[in-house]
Amino acid sequence: MHTDNNPDEPVTASDYLTTILHDATSSRLLETLVLCSPPVVFRKLWSTYFVQSGRLQKLAVHPVANFVVAKCAIRLDAEDFKEAVGELEGAWIKMRSECCPGSRFRQ
Repeated sequence: MHTDNNPDEPVTASDYLTTILHDATSSRLLETLVLCSPPVVFRKLWSTYFVQSGRLQKLAVHPVANFVVAKCAIRLDAEDFKEAVGELEGAWIKMRSECCPGSRFRQ
Protein backbone atom coordinates (compact mmCIF):
# COMPACT_ATOMS: atom_id res chain seq x y z
CA MET A 1 0.00 0.00 0.00
CA HIS A 2 1.86 3.05 -1.24
CA THR A 3 0.46 6.39 -0.05
CA ASP A 4 3.39 8.80 -0.33
CA ASN A 5 2.56 10.34 -3.70
CA ASN A 6 -1.17 10.93 -3.42
CA PRO A 7 -3.03 10.00 -0.22
CA ASP A 8 -6.38 10.42 -2.00
CA GLU A 9 -5.54 7.92 -4.74
CA PRO A 10 -7.68 4.77 -4.46
CA VAL A 11 -5.95 1.52 -3.54
CA THR A 12 -6.83 -1.86 -5.01
CA ALA A 13 -7.69 -4.46 -2.38
CA SER A 14 -5.19 -7.27 -1.96
CA ASP A 15 -6.43 -10.86 -1.81
CA TYR A 16 -3.60 -11.58 0.63
CA LEU A 17 -4.76 -8.94 3.11
CA THR A 18 -8.36 -10.10 2.73
CA THR A 19 -7.21 -13.63 3.64
CA ILE A 20 -5.39 -12.29 6.70
CA LEU A 21 -8.66 -10.71 7.87
CA HIS A 22 -10.24 -14.17 8.09
CA ASP A 23 -7.34 -16.13 9.59
CA ALA A 24 -7.33 -16.57 13.37
CA THR A 25 -3.57 -16.21 13.72
CA SER A 26 -2.75 -13.65 11.04
CA SER A 27 -5.62 -11.33 11.91
CA ARG A 28 -3.72 -10.37 15.07
CA LEU A 29 -1.08 -8.79 12.83
CA LEU A 30 -3.78 -6.82 11.05
CA GLU A 31 -5.19 -5.67 14.40
CA THR A 32 -1.74 -4.31 15.27
CA LEU A 33 -1.42 -2.60 11.89
CA VAL A 34 -4.83 -0.97 12.37
CA LEU A 35 -3.89 0.33 15.81
CA CYS A 36 -0.32 1.45 15.05
CA SER A 37 -0.44 2.69 11.47
CA PRO A 38 -0.24 6.40 10.65
CA PRO A 39 -3.62 8.04 10.05
CA VAL A 40 -3.25 8.13 6.25
CA VAL A 41 -2.51 4.39 6.14
CA PHE A 42 -5.40 3.58 8.47
CA ARG A 43 -7.77 5.61 6.26
CA LYS A 44 -6.63 3.59 3.22
CA LEU A 45 -7.14 0.30 5.06
CA TRP A 46 -10.56 1.38 6.29
CA SER A 47 -11.80 2.62 2.93
CA THR A 48 -10.34 -0.27 0.95
CA TYR A 49 -11.18 -3.27 3.12
CA PHE A 50 -14.09 -2.37 5.38
CA VAL A 51 -16.56 0.12 3.92
CA GLN A 52 -16.80 -0.93 0.30
CA SER A 53 -20.01 -2.59 -0.89
CA GLY A 54 -21.40 -3.83 2.40
CA ARG A 55 -18.22 -5.54 3.56
CA LEU A 56 -18.50 -4.11 7.06
CA GLN A 57 -21.59 -6.16 7.92
CA LYS A 58 -20.00 -9.39 6.67
CA LEU A 59 -16.77 -8.73 8.53
CA ALA A 60 -18.56 -7.69 11.72
CA VAL A 61 -20.34 -11.06 11.99
CA HIS A 62 -17.31 -13.13 10.97
CA PRO A 63 -15.90 -15.07 13.97
CA VAL A 64 -12.36 -13.78 13.35
CA ALA A 65 -12.64 -10.58 11.31
CA ASN A 66 -14.95 -8.98 13.89
CA PHE A 67 -11.95 -8.44 16.17
CA VAL A 68 -10.20 -6.40 13.47
CA VAL A 69 -13.42 -4.41 12.93
CA ALA A 70 -13.49 -3.65 16.67
CA LYS A 71 -9.92 -2.33 16.53
CA CYS A 72 -10.88 -0.16 13.57
CA ALA A 73 -13.79 1.31 15.53
CA ILE A 74 -11.30 2.64 18.06
CA ARG A 75 -9.58 4.69 15.34
CA LEU A 76 -12.66 6.10 13.59
CA ASP A 77 -13.55 9.75 13.91
CA ALA A 78 -17.09 10.69 14.98
CA GLU A 79 -18.43 10.97 11.42
CA ASP A 80 -17.00 7.64 10.25
CA PHE A 81 -18.13 5.93 13.45
CA LYS A 82 -21.68 7.19 12.90
CA GLU A 83 -21.61 5.87 9.31
CA ALA A 84 -20.28 2.49 10.49
CA VAL A 85 -23.02 2.16 13.11
CA GLY A 86 -25.59 3.04 10.45
CA GLU A 87 -24.20 0.41 8.09
CA LEU A 88 -24.30 -2.19 10.85
CA GLU A 89 -27.88 -1.35 11.81
CA GLY A 90 -29.31 -4.36 10.01
CA ALA A 91 -26.70 -6.73 11.41
CA TRP A 92 -27.00 -6.21 15.19
CA ILE A 93 -29.31 -9.16 15.81
CA LYS A 94 -27.19 -11.45 13.66
CA MET A 95 -24.02 -10.32 15.45
CA ARG A 96 -25.67 -10.98 18.80
CA SER A 97 -26.86 -14.45 17.78
CA GLU A 98 -23.43 -15.35 16.35
CA CYS A 99 -21.72 -14.18 19.52
CA CYS A 100 -24.15 -15.75 21.99
CA PRO A 101 -25.92 -18.75 20.40
CA GLY A 102 -28.10 -19.41 23.43
CA SER A 103 -29.20 -15.82 23.70
CA ARG A 104 -32.88 -14.86 23.85
CA PHE A 105 -32.09 -12.26 21.16
CA ARG A 106 -31.86 -14.85 18.39
CA GLN A 107 -34.26 -14.44 15.51
